Amino acid sequence: MEKEIDLTQDHVNISNVLARKKMKSDLAESKVNVMAIKKAESDGFDLEATDSKGKKYTYYAVSFTTNEMRKALTPEDTDGKPSGSFYNRLRSLAIRMAQRLVILTDSEGQFSVQHFYHSVDYKNGKFTVAFENVMLPYVRNEIKKIGYTQMDFPILWSFESNGAFQLYSHLKSELFHIKSYPNRDSTQADLETYPVRFGVSELRVALGFVSLEDNDQVYEEASKGHPKWEKLEKAQKKPKYKRYGDFKNKVILPSIEEINSRSDLYIDHIYEDKVGKGGKVEYITFYIANNLNYIKTHVWNKSADEKEDFIPNKDILKVQSLNPFANLSYEEAKLIFQTGKGNIDRINEAIEYTSKQPNVDNFVGYVISLLKKGDDFITENKSTVYGSTESADAVKSMQESIHEPNGEIAQKVWEKNKSKPEFAEFIKYLEDQGVTLEMYELTFSLSERNREFVNWKKEHSSIL
Repeated sequence: MEKEIDLTQDHVNISNVLARKKMKSDLAESKVNVMAIKKAESDGFDLEATDSKGKKYTYYAVSFTTNEMRKALTPEDTDGKPSGSFYNRLRSLAIRMAQRLVILTDSEGQFSVQHFYHSVDYKNGKFTVAFENVMLPYVRNEIKKIGYTQMDFPILWSFESNGAFQLYSHLKSELFHIKSYPNRDSTQADLETYPVRFGVSELRVALGFVSLEDNDQVYEEASKGHPKWEKLEKAQKKPKYKRYGDFKNKVILPSIEEINSRSDLYIDHIYEDKVGKGGKVEYITFYIANNLNYIKTHVWNKSADEKEDFIPNKDILKVQSLNPFANLSYEEAKLIFQTGKGNIDRINEAIEYTSKQPNVDNFVGYVISLLKKGDDFITENKSTVYGSTESADAVKSMQESIHEPNGEIAQKVWEKNKSKPEFAEFIKYLEDQGVTLEMYELTFSLSERNREFVNWKKEHSSIL
């Protein structure tokens, strides 16, 4: 049985590629897009279609009842007018969505233009969207290395403008860069910020004000590996907010006000890059941070029934410090801490084991999967040596002797590593991460230092 989305408390995990997509949209379309991604997590189904030549294709689809759509969308959402039949407005919405093209940026930084949906229909009381097959890896978060961003429906549904909805989506997907988290003595001004830069023309496209399906000239430019946003904008038949002053005052500033007052994201300030004698604004940088007021209201001051178990900041920082090279965000470390039920030793074992595995695309997901296995994951994953677990045990015993944190052999190995010509390069690598050699030696055991140096040599050293 299909489960309805609870707009008062559910969340959706959106691929960062989709969070940063560029497509023409209004608020209703934006809402249905995230509802469809949420439904695709568990309530999707295969939909067969036949092309003009009789060839059959299968697409992944999700459906919503009219009641679900009524709960999710206000009359103003659907076409900006409260009058008229809701059914007719849904049909109009389906037609608009079926035509939409989307620009995606893949993990290699290349752009591509696709249709987001193969079909969008409203028939017999059901609103059905079928995704283009090329979109499925992003809809289902199957490409782990690009990551995803968790967004809460109550926040998304609090926005009254599509500008705020889309700006939040783009900026929230960048919030993982912030590694610190506020404590109860913090002020908003104390919090770490991170800059996210857009060209002004690019921002108009990102916020849904440029129609990629407007004409052939627009489509041709959008289809390039690296489209020029200014050309896309100029090719529009009826550009909206053409003057930067109008765009800023009617879209950017109101969107910032909505985001800062209603969400977990805070836009601390913006910076405008001006060029030429006239001082034309070409780029705008948003400095984003965690929203302290939202955290106080929705995390620290929840009612007893709603309150999550409070996790001291020091415990999250401890998880982050177990392997600084994993570069865990606060939320990732918090999730690991919760999954590991606060057992730091257990969490450390899972992180260490994951660090040793080759070709792990999703570090956090791998750690969490180990922690969910309980106490048996080391036994289950015990390696064999030449097909023998007995040999593996013997090697493990030898390794423990060599890598004893304060062991004599481990100390000699570390001193030998420090004397190697490539060690200077390793120190520079540490410093680029904000870690001095002294900090590194104080933080990590000998075995951890030796292992990290060997791993670094394999991947980074130019003196091999």
